[in-house]
Amino acid sequence: MRSVRSEYLGIAQTAQDCGLLVEGDTVILFDEDVEDCAHSFEELKAQAQVQRLNYERAEYVFSLALESLKVDAYEQWIEPVFNAFKEQFVPNEKHLLANGVACGVGVVDTIGQSTSALTMQHFDGLYKAPEGFLDKGDLSKWTFEPIGKHGLEPVGTRRVAPALGKVGKVAGVAGAVVDGGITAYDTYQTDTEQHPEWGEGHKVTRAGVKGVTTGGTTFVMGIAGAKLGAAVGAVCSGPFAPVGAVVGGLIGGVVGGLAGHYGGEYLGDVINEQGTDRIAEAIG
Repeated sequence: MRSVRSEYLGIAQTAQDCGLLVEGDTVILFDEDVEDCAHSFEELKAQAQVQRLNYERAEYVFSLALESLKVDAYEQWIEPVFNAFKEQFVPNEKHLLANGVACGVGVVDTIGQSTSALTMQHFDGLYKAPEGFLDKGDLSKWTFEPIGKHGLEPVGTRRVAPALGKVGKVAGVAGAVVDGGITAYDTYQTDTEQHPEWGEGHKVTRAGVKGVTTGGTTFVMGIAGAKLGAAVGAVCSGPFAPVGAVVGGLIGGVVGGLAGHYGGEYLGDVINEQGTDRIAEAIG
């Protein structure tokens, strides 16, 4: 806003130099040299309108920043996590088609993991956990060790879980791609609204940068969070380790993905401000 104020003062001084009388927001034209003064008035009026738009955009951005500070602990921490959990099973209406695909794949993955966990839990004592800490959260690495009449591995872990797991393997990728795509779309729409003077190339590049950084960090942090959460859930659940692994993996994946999303948005903003915007400004 300081730059807008300075521009306004410069416009007012130029108007006075051209023979116009400026009193606050009022400009008075004298009778002499009306044609020259009118020409100068129209030029300066156009400049003032540009600065008014800049001022309104600055007010809008400031109001968004102010609103972000007026949130309680629920809105700042709990609500985003709750919404992220909900979107694992219920697609967001704002981007229904894109979220629906990722949601569907995620549900299939959860069903596969749950099938393994419940099968292992039902046939307690027939499955042995691996040695490594992180491996304990990966139910596919648990081994079936039959005792007595239980010679054939139960169908839940022998057929159902592996089949659903093939679809579940793309769950993380699908979620990250959708998250990055939606972020890119929202970034483009926001830039179009707030900066109509920017060219298409500038806006598309900014959207692409932020989409890639957000999608990439969401994927990495989501996978890491799911692995760590599953391991912690398995270790801390005692005799219910398989179920604990599924629950812990779900929680860890959501929290990790959410942290990756916000971290990716911040990284994308930094890259755009320090790189994309400067390059676009230099090119003109």
